[in-house]
Amino acid sequence: MSHLILSRIVIETLSPLALSSGGHDLGSSSDVAKDWNGVPYIPATSLMGVWRSAAESSGNAKVWLEWFGFINRRSQGRASRIILSDGLLVNKAGDAGRGLVLKSKLEKDEFTRTNSALIFSRERTRINHRGVADAGGHGKFDTKCLLKGTRFTFDIKAYVDDEGSFTREKLNQIISIIGKASFAVGGGKTNGLGRVKVVGFRQEDIDLKKDKGEGCLRKINDFRKKKEPYVLEAPDYPGICFDDTKISDNYEELLKMTLNGTGVFTAGTGSAYLHQDLQKLTGSTGVSHPGTEDAVVWTGCQGQIVREQAGKDKAGRELVIPGSEIKGVIAHRVAYHYNRIIGNLADENDFFSKEYKMPEALGKLLFGMAGNEGGEETKNGDTENKAKPASRGASTGLAGRLLFRDAAVAYKKTGVLRSHNRIDRITGGVIDKALFTEELVVDPVFDVNILVTKEAVKVLSGEKTVPGIDEKTVKNVILALKRTVFDLENGLLPIGAKTGRTLCEFTGKINTCHPLLNYKIKQGDSKESEGRQ
Repeated sequence: MSHLILSRIVIETLSPLALSSGGHDLGSSSDVAKDWNGVPYIPATSLMGVWRSAAESSGNAKVWLEWFGFINRRSQGRASRIILSDGLLVNKAGDAGRGLVLKSKLEKDEFTRTNSALIFSRERTRINHRGVADAGGHGKFDTKCLLKGTRFTFDIKAYVDDEGSFTREKLNQIISIIGKASFAVGGGKTNGLGRVKVVGFRQEDIDLKKDKGEGCLRKINDFRKKKEPYVLEAPDYPGICFDDTKISDNYEELLKMTLNGTGVFTAGTGSAYLHQDLQKLTGSTGVSHPGTEDAVVWTGCQGQIVREQAGKDKAGRELVIPGSEIKGVIAHRVAYHYNRIIGNLADENDFFSKEYKMPEALGKLLFGMAGNEGGEETKNGDTENKAKPASRGASTGLAGRLLFRDAAVAYKKTGVLRSHNRIDRITGGVIDKALFTEELVVDPVFDVNILVTKEAVKVLSGEKTVPGIDEKTVKNVILALKRTVFDLENGLLPIGAKTGRTLCEFTGKINTCHPLLNYKIKQGDSKESEGRQ
């Protein structure tokens, strides 16, 4: 350990960030984690956890264990060579509050005040076996998030050698993982939340052989006092390569499809007009708006929340389809096809008299499974009471192997209003208080982007097995996925809200498709052509 490497990174969120404190806020299912100043922050344990996991799963896990440390009962283990700080929120002026900050100073900043304008709620509703919203049985909840564009800064301290396995270049290769497209922080990562990019990086090399005692301490203090960087100060740092378009080694692209809609469309539930001029015509009552989200836009080191509609060449408020919504729709259709393939039919099994559960194979291979509080893994993502207690530290579930991203919706025109009323069947007149108006957009265009873990690819391709899942089941899962992609491409799987009456027709264009999902085979294959009927 002849050198001390000090690094400072500034990251910016590419999608909303869910930082749960583990508690509940008034009127919300979750609360945002806050630091000693009452300001949202990313705990160092959370950062280290996702960073270490991404590094270990990218290959050569033994090397990463040497860097991040490990505990072994048979030996003393090894301490980590990397020390990480908490991720501190960057305020509007581009500064992070280190240490205790006066309350009066925090309240002057829109980002750091008590009711931070960065915090908003994302509402979620589970789709039941009838294909409609299921508000019962914990199927309706919300998540407190931070806006897209929020910035955080954190420091990395690491000890390296001039030669061997622990060089500065190899350290920077590990740091570069933070800038990959599949790197995400916080909760809901498989639903598109927590994606980040690196917007600033600074690094200093302290030679412990030359700089000793006060000299070393002085350099450390000088580094800590420097302001946050907003550019890559020296692109020739050995081993550094931040590329937010590159997928990390532990993921592959499963599907990237552009959906082009023809007609009027809406998604989610918003609280503001996309087109502000419409408010003059309709007022603010009785109008249903598409789900939009504000964003933080930075000019150099100055940030502001833009509440105006994003344009072709400017950032701002966007009409967003959350990754959780895309995941829910696709998971529901995959489950439908899987049940049809294996002959698990509704009229034979009386599905509508009981709550439907996702097939266990889909949970284990694709979408993940939830567990109960006792630590016992449960089938189909449901909680069951087990007589046998779970051992301490046992896994309570299985993480999903598919990573869905939010979809920003572009459209040709906004400002379309559609009025609805309800007719009394007896009198034929309009029922009192049953009149409302929808704000819609015309000809939407958005991308469906799904990543898959390499481990899942090995299972689906037959290179690896999963306990309790045989080869025939794996083939049925793949066939269900193929048929879902076919439905999506040919406009048979609607995405968005109120699809039963908005009359928006979609056609899909596949940009990238994993070989496992290549359903376009030769004519005459009866097994595959059956899925197109």
